[in-house]
Amino acid sequence: MTMNRVRELLTAGRPAFGTFNWLTGPECVEILGAAGFDFVVIDMEHGPHGQDHLPGLLRAADAAGIVPIVRVTKNEPTLILRALDLGAKGLHVPQVNTGAEAAAVVQAARYWPQGERGFAPGTRAARFGALDQEAYIAEANADPLLIIHIENRLGVENLDDILAVPGIDVIFIGPADLSQSLGLPGQLGHPRVVELVEVTIAKARQAYRWASSP
Repeated sequence: MTMNRVRELLTAGRPAFGTFNWLTGPECVEILGAAGFDFVVIDMEHGPHGQDHLPGLLRAADAAGIVPIVRVTKNEPTLILRALDLGAKGLHVPQVNTGAEAAAVVQAARYWPQGERGFAPGTRAARFGALDQEAYIAEANADPLLIIHIENRLGVENLDDILAVPGIDVIFIGPADLSQSLGLPGQLGHPRVVELVEVTIAKARQAYRWASSP
């Protein structure tokens, strides 16, 4: 089983460098790979990407040797399934505010016994049926990164429950939406916003989760 480079770097205690991509041309992903980035986040929430853009962008990432992570529009099983079936090596899932919502991400993204992701052996992720099915399922359950967004005061309030959910890899802190949820839109340096960001980072570390932010 080959571990994707981002997970490998993080497991080794080393930084992984990447950026969000809001441009639809596959060559943009290739350029990021050529520039030496470890990963690219294909942003379907705030970017212009539609479902029809994903196959080309993911193929470009594979060709360029950069780990593709898809930011889905919301925590919805079908959106998670489609991104992974097309070959995403990680997911950004926005607005995860409770333990139950975090558990739903894992359930949608992992096959049995870790989750309930629908299985189709002919997908691009399974190399259109060319891979050994048992080996593919094992790798699909172990490798793609699950990154959830804590970007709402409710998410911070429920962070202990969220961090108790097994299978979540990275806590992504969204200070812009966090400021919005506090009634302080755009005030990223406000003491209340900074306080909640620091609390989130500290709790994530205590729970042995990686933490990230824009």
